[in-house]
Amino acid sequence: MELRYGLALNPQRTQKVEPAIASILASVTILAFSNEEAEQAAQIRAVLKS
Repeated sequence: MELRYGLALNPQRTQKVEPAIASILASVTILAFSNEEAEQAAQIRAVLKS
């Protein structure tokens, strides 16, 4: 989601970096977050940002 969000903010960059992003995403395992895990991750991220 974060990668796609960044590309949505700068559509001109999409054509340049989309192949690299596709390659990266193909080489990693993406794990699903439960709602509870997403909430915990959000809280941790907020603490780290402050």
